[in-house]
Amino acid sequence: MTSSHLSLLTLICVLASASVTGDTGFLQLSSDFDEDMLSRHMYRLYEKYNREKRLKEGNTVRSFRAIQDSADHRIVYRLNLTTLQESEVILSATFHFLLDKHTLTRPWFCKRFKSPTCHSAFTQPSPPISLMFRSLSFGSEVRSEPVESSLGNVTFYPHRKGVWQMKDVTKLIKEAQARGQFLLSLELDFGQQPHKKQGDVFSAVSMPYLLLYANDQALAEPNSVAASLQRYDPISTLKESPTLSLGDRQKNERSNRGKHKGRVPSQSSVLSFDEQTMRKARRRQWGQNRRCSRRNLRVDFADIGWNEWVIAPESFDAYYCAGACGFPMPQAARPSNHATIQSIVRAVGIIPGIPEPCCVPENMSPLAVLFQEESRNLVLKVYPNMSVQSCSCR
Repeated sequence: MTSSHLSLLTLICVLASASVTGDTGFLQLSSDFDEDMLSRHMYRLYEKYNREKRLKEGNTVRSFRAIQDSADHRIVYRLNLTTLQESEVILSATFHFLLDKHTLTRPWFCKRFKSPTCHSAFTQPSPPISLMFRSLSFGSEVRSEPVESSLGNVTFYPHRKGVWQMKDVTKLIKEAQARGQFLLSLELDFGQQPHKKQGDVFSAVSMPYLLLYANDQALAEPNSVAASLQRYDPISTLKESPTLSLGDRQKNERSNRGKHKGRVPSQSSVLSFDEQTMRKARRRQWGQNRRCSRRNLRVDFADIGWNEWVIAPESFDAYYCAGACGFPMPQAARPSNHATIQSIVRAVGIIPGIPEPCCVPENMSPLAVLFQEESRNLVLKVYPNMSVQSCSCR
C-alpha cells in the first residue's frame, strides 16, 4: 500500500470517528458540539410527537442524567430518580450510553477497503457488557457511605454498528420503585476490554442517561398544567411590583409624543365610504362579534413568566370561545338539546332570571411541552385540553 493510500485511509478513519450515525439514528457528538445527547434526544421526541401526535407510550417522558461517581478502576454512575411522581405509572425505561467514541462503522471503512484486516475487525463478535444496578439507601445512623442493595444485572452484546447503545431496564426500574428506593448506582463492566478510565468511554457532552416513559394520571385532573409548570403566582408578582410614579408617567407620555412628533397625519380611509356602506359594515361586524365562535388567542410563555423553564414550544395557539347564544340559536353554534330548551324558556320569559346558554369549548386538542424541572432534568409532558378546536352553545 502506497503512502497516498495510507494518508487517505487515515483521513477516512478521522472522518468516520468524527461523524457516525448509529443504529439508534443519533449522530455521534463532535468535540465542539455545545449540547449533550440527552438534550438532543428529548427535543427529537418533542418534534416526533408534533409530527405523529402521539408518544411511544403514555403521556410523559422523563430524563435522568447519570452522575459520575468516584470509583477505582471501575465505571460507576449514580441516578437520582427522586423527582418521579406518585401519579406517574412507569411503562418502560431505557438506558443509553456511548460505548466507544472512537468506534468506526463499516460503511466508512470496509466498503472502500476490502482487506482481510478490515473484514476481521468488523466481523469478530464484540465482548459482552454488563450493567449492574444497585439501589442506595441510608440508615438511621450517620454513615459516610450509603448501603447498596442489588437490583439486578443486564448482560448483552453491543451493536456492531453505531456507538450509542440502548438497553431496556424497565424491570429494574420498576423494582426500585416498588422498593421505594430512587437513588441508584450503576456500574458498567466491559469485561476484558481495555477501558480503564471513565474518560476513555464517555466524554463530557455524551454522558449516560435514563429515559423513563410513564402515564401521569394527574394530567387528567383539573388545573394539571399549573401543578407542574407554574413555579410562582404571576398575579401576586404583578401586585408586588411598584407602580409608576406621576413623574414616570409624564416621562412616558412625553416619550410617546416624541415618537409621533413630525409625522404627517394620514387621511382616514373611512372618509372614502358612504354612510350606507358603513352601516352594512357595522352590522356585519356586530353580528360576527356577537355570534358564538372561536376567537384567536396566542399564548407566549414569556408573557406569563414560564419561559425560564419551558424549552418548547415558545408559544402556541390556545384560542378561546366568546359570543352570544341567544334565541334562536343557529346550527353553526352547535347547541346541545339542553341549551336549545334553555334558550326557548328564556325567550318566552315565563320563568324570570334564566340566563342564556354559554359559549364554551366543544373540542380541544392536547399540547406537548418540553420543560426543565428545578432539578434540571428535562421532562416532556402531553397536557390535554390546551387548544380550542371548536365552540358551541351549552
